[in-house]
Amino acid sequence: MISVFFTTAKYQTPLSEVSSLIVRGFYQGYEYFADQPYDYGGRVVNHDEVSSRWVGGEVQFNTQWRDAHKLMLGLEYQYDDRIQLVNYDFEPYALYQNSNRQGHRVEAYLQDDIQLLDNLIFSAGARLDYHHMLKKLQLNPKLGLIWMPRSDLTLKALYSSTFRAPNAWERDYQAGANNAANPNNYEELYKSYEAVAEWRPQSDLKITGNFFVNDIEQMLEQEAYPVIGVYGPFVNIDNYQIYGFEAEIEKRWDDGRMFKLSYTFNKMNDLEGQDQWAQGSPQHLAKLHYSQPLFKRSVSLGLENIFISERKTQQHGIAQAYDLINVNLTTQRLWPGLQASVGVYNLLDNHYEMLGGAGFYDIIPDKLPMNGREFRLKLQFTF
Repeated sequence: MISVFFTTAKYQTPLSEVSSLIVRGFYQGYEYFADQPYDYGGRVVNHDEVSSRWVGGEVQFNTQWRDAHKLMLGLEYQYDDRIQLVNYDFEPYALYQNSNRQGHRVEAYLQDDIQLLDNLIFSAGARLDYHHMLKKLQLNPKLGLIWMPRSDLTLKALYSSTFRAPNAWERDYQAGANNAANPNNYEELYKSYEAVAEWRPQSDLKITGNFFVNDIEQMLEQEAYPVIGVYGPFVNIDNYQIYGFEAEIEKRWDDGRMFKLSYTFNKMNDLEGQDQWAQGSPQHLAKLHYSQPLFKRSVSLGLENIFISERKTQQHGIAQAYDLINVNLTTQRLWPGLQASVGVYNLLDNHYEMLGGAGFYDIIPDKLPMNGREFRLKLQFTF
């Protein structure tokens, strides 16, 4: 069973004609537990549990300085009050895991959008992070050059870098002799290069193209042991390069209709492996969305088509491509504050598969069958 809750409060106010302040706070939590039987010389039920709580906030200041500079400064703080992992067998009782972490995260950031010419902007920013799971500060830049040679055309050249710290599972989880912890692994590193073109031949029509190259270093992967049911620690061993392009067309009408079609070619190469096509990475993705207001815009009809090409599994099999059609009908206002929607997902009852886990097929399958056609009813009350 999984449960999630979150609360957020936000306050925004102008300080002057050119300055504004945004303040927000949040408190969130996550709970998971599962009781799973297994046969290990006799039937045993294993209990697995995760419990987490975190609280924090952000202050952001925006201002226009000397006409040519648009500045943004911010400070974000988060306290991870509880990150608890528990795993044990009921009878006979055997405790394998009971760890709990707390710690602080602090992020300071600055961005300056500089108007070099009437149609040319240089954007320069940086972010400094402290994360309790790491032993050093993380400094990452963000750069962009934005050129508008015509009123209907925008060209962008972008560069950014970031990181991902190990989570509690990747660092702490250890279930007896079957899973190994690694308190000494470290962050994953990401670099992104993009060239973007956005063309608006009409006010209600937008066509976008994007070429990208992403580099991933020190990716955390779980070591595979040649023993059934035994898994090694998470270590920083893999490097990947991802390149490709995206194309999207979006059309909106005055009566509320909207049409959007996008396609992505994505090639993810494993720089450490002999077979360069990385596991879990589809090379072709396409999405079509159309929405139509009905009954004087009191109801909205949405149609969606999603295509995902074949993917290589972690056990070197192939998960076949699939195509899904979803239909959704949403009321704009069923009652003051109340909104309802009903949908049919996977309309054609496509029995597609998602990727499973690593290891041995008789323990963890590499492909997991998904549900067929689904009917969903959603009620949302806002006050």
